[in-house]
Amino acid sequence: MKATFVAAFAAAFLITYTSQAYEISFLPSMFKLSEPSPTLTTTDTNSDETETHATSVWLGFNHQWEKEPHRLSRLGSYLSKNELTDRKIVSQQNSVFRVGAFEDTGMVDMKARFVRSKDLKFYHGSISGKCLTVSGNMGELHSKSCQQTLDLDAIGMGDVDHVDVILRGFNVTAESYERGYNTMGFGVFLSMNNNVVKGTFKIKPQHEPLRPMADDGCNQDNHCTYYTYSTRIYYTVIGYNDGDAQITHGYNAYNEVVKMMPNKAAPYPSATKRAQIIEGDSGFPHGLVAMRGFEFFLDEWKATAKDGRYIREIEFNIDDVDYNAGSGIADFNTNMYFSNEGVWPYGFDATYKMWTSLIQFGKNDCELSESDWHSGELGEGEIEFKQNIEHLFTH
Repeated sequence: MKATFVAAFAAAFLITYTSQAYEISFLPSMFKLSEPSPTLTTTDTNSDETETHATSVWLGFNHQWEKEPHRLSRLGSYLSKNELTDRKIVSQQNSVFRVGAFEDTGMVDMKARFVRSKDLKFYHGSISGKCLTVSGNMGELHSKSCQQTLDLDAIGMGDVDHVDVILRGFNVTAESYERGYNTMGFGVFLSMNNNVVKGTFKIKPQHEPLRPMADDGCNQDNHCTYYTYSTRIYYTVIGYNDGDAQITHGYNAYNEVVKMMPNKAAPYPSATKRAQIIEGDSGFPHGLVAMRGFEFFLDEWKATAKDGRYIREIEFNIDDVDYNAGSGIADFNTNMYFSNEGVWPYGFDATYKMWTSLIQFGKNDCELSESDWHSGELGEGEIEFKQNIEHLFTH
C-alpha cells in the first residue's frame, strides 16, 4: 500500500507529492485490505490560482431530471479556476449529469460563496480518478482511498501553524458501462494529517438488465455482474496561524424510510433532522461552514432488494448558516436528499451523512460574501454545464 511518486506542475512552481492508495472491500461482517495499487502518474494540482488569500468555496449541489429517474452514469459538481483581478474574483461552475438509457433534460445547481482574508491561505488540488477507481461484483459495497503528500513550502504554506482541507467538488463516472447502473449509494470524503491529504470514494451499484428494457447486451461482456466506477475529488487546503483563525469539525447523519407513490417526489427531510451546530471559540468575527464529505446508502428494500434505485433528484449542500461571533457557534442545515420519483413507485430506506467544518477568522483584513445558488440547464443529450461565477470584493 505504498507509494506512487508523482510530479505535478502549477502555474509558477514545481510541486512534488506522494500518492499512497488503499483499497477496502466491505463485506457484511468484516473487511479486507487489497494488495497495493499499481504505480500511476497524474497531474492533480490546478494551475489557475493567482491569489492565495482569496477563493471561491463549494457548498454543495442539487441535480434533478425533468421527466424520469435515471441510472448513475456520470454525476459531478465542482469548482475550477480561481482568478483575482483587482477586486474581482472569477471561478467556474462545473456540473455533470448523464442519463442512462433515455434522453431527458435536467437542472444542475451549485451553491458557493467567496472569501478573501489575510488570516487564511488557500491552495486547490484534486485526487485523480486513476487512483480513485473502485471495482467489484454487482451489489457489493467497495471503497478506495488515496493519499497525496504536499510540499507546503512549494505551495506557499511553509510558514503557517496549521493546515486543513475542505471539499471543492467531485466527479463520478461509470467506467465499465457508459449507461451506468442503478445505485444503492455512494460517498466521497476528505481528511488531512500534517501535509497529507487523503480522499476516499465508496460506492454500491446494482443492476437489473430487464428493467427498463433488455438492451444491455450482458452476453457481450461481464458488465452486468461486475462494475467499475471512478471519481476525481477536488479539494481546497486552508492554512492559518494560531490566534488568526480556527477550524472545528462537525458531523450530521439521519435516516429516511420512504414509501413512494406514483409520480410523487420523496418527502423532504424535516428541519430537525437537517439541523446541525458546530461550537467554535468566541472572538472571531466571521464563520464559514464548508463540507469535508458526504454519503448516502440505501438499505435493501424487502420487495426489490436486488434492484437498486434510479435517481430523479439528489441533493447535498449547506444552507441557512447563522454564525454568532460572540459565542463562536454556527447553526446551519445539512440538506441531504434523494428521490426516485417516477411512474413505478419503489420505496427506499436511506441513510445520509455529511462531514462539515467551521472556519473562524476575521481579526485582520477580510471579506466574506453571501452564499448563492448558481443554476444551469442540460438539454437532451447534454452531459456537462459550465459557467463562470464571480464576486466583486468591496476592497
